[in-house]
Amino acid sequence: MKSNIIPLKICLITPFPPSKKGEAEYAYDYVKAFYENNIYHVYFHIITEKVYEKTERDARVFSIPNAKVERIINSNSIISRNLSFLKIFLRVCQIRPHIVHVTYGPNTDYGGRIGEPLILLFLGLKVMRIPIIVTLHSVWLPRDVKNRVTELGHGGFIAKIAVAYFSFFTKVFTFLADKILILTTIEKSPIITAYASLYRLPENKIGEEPHGCKFNPISVDEEKEAKAKLTLGEDKKILLSFGFIRRDKGFEFLIKAFSKIANENCLLIIAGYPKLNEDKSYLFSLLKLSETLGVRDKIIFDIRYVPNDKLKEYIDAADIIIFPYLRNVGASGSLHYAIARGKPIVATEVGHMALMKNIIITVPPKDVLKLTNAISKLLTDKEFAEKIKIRELEYARTHDWSRVISLNLDVYRNIVKSKYLGKKC
Repeated sequence: MKSNIIPLKICLITPFPPSKKGEAEYAYDYVKAFYENNIYHVYFHIITEKVYEKTERDARVFSIPNAKVERIINSNSIISRNLSFLKIFLRVCQIRPHIVHVTYGPNTDYGGRIGEPLILLFLGLKVMRIPIIVTLHSVWLPRDVKNRVTELGHGGFIAKIAVAYFSFFTKVFTFLADKILILTTIEKSPIITAYASLYRLPENKIGEEPHGCKFNPISVDEEKEAKAKLTLGEDKKILLSFGFIRRDKGFEFLIKAFSKIANENCLLIIAGYPKLNEDKSYLFSLLKLSETLGVRDKIIFDIRYVPNDKLKEYIDAADIIIFPYLRNVGASGSLHYAIARGKPIVATEVGHMALMKNIIITVPPKDVLKLTNAISKLLTDKEFAEKIKIRELEYARTHDWSRVISLNLDVYRNIVKSKYLGKKC
């Protein structure tokens, strides 16, 4: 019997391993999930950045039977990065996919300040009548844009111009795309409504892509093994926080909270690296603060871009994961990994994380007392910690990658049907 399912060729334009970006790890898990869920009729042609440093992680790329990886974007050159839209467009015209699916920051991955050259790529794809889907990894609402510009030392007038510019770009970007999928932590996220409303975008253009979890509860033996690898002492209680070292991460409030509960049996790991000079100054202030509070010898600063495998090792060894962020504009892959492993999580009530208050423990940002109390309760109340683990694992069980694949497959099919009316997908 002949199948009614027509093979779909998706051109996925995205950072991809071994690129040191969260979007790269997400794209790998996303593509792999199609194959693992037996969706063999969707084939991905991945266009991504060139690799300049070979690593063992490259081998993962070629372990996905339903994908081909083509590295044509030169991210090391500003000129090449800004002109990459032309190279991508010409290659897409040769591939002739059913859909182009772009993962996007906003960031400078595709040139410009916030990816402006993508507008030219989208215009070309519209002329060629190739549908465009965008997975938006970070949602910068007007207040986030304003606050970030102010943090960089600019005045209110510059902040207003930045908000207006970002708003205009967002409108044009959305108009040219067939669908914008916002990466969220939960389904039916109010952030989607806020995004569409504040930027006055057509709601039918905005969808959601709830971040997938891979339900995989950690065993007692696995946790012991992870602790042993760190050689910090198997009996130590390990607190972990990570992310790029910059002021909106709120690490100083975590250090202050940790100083109130620190003892010989407790360690804090802060993992990440400062990208800008101002971030290096912030790191210096964290080191000085930890010394002033007398906990420098109990805090391990792993100052580098922590590879995904190493970060997972840290998560597996940790007793509590803490996100003391002052701003949260994206759905964290590492947070979802921690949830799927059943690791107790404390996070501040900002952005996407605020919406997970029924799953993890949330506290107000900058509130040292409540952060201290939450960490202390998890360390001393085993029943409470177990309750949080069960809650997280139940969430992971019902929000695995198959759910993401099912939702996006419907989006793919609907877009293809609207273009090729009368054909079954």
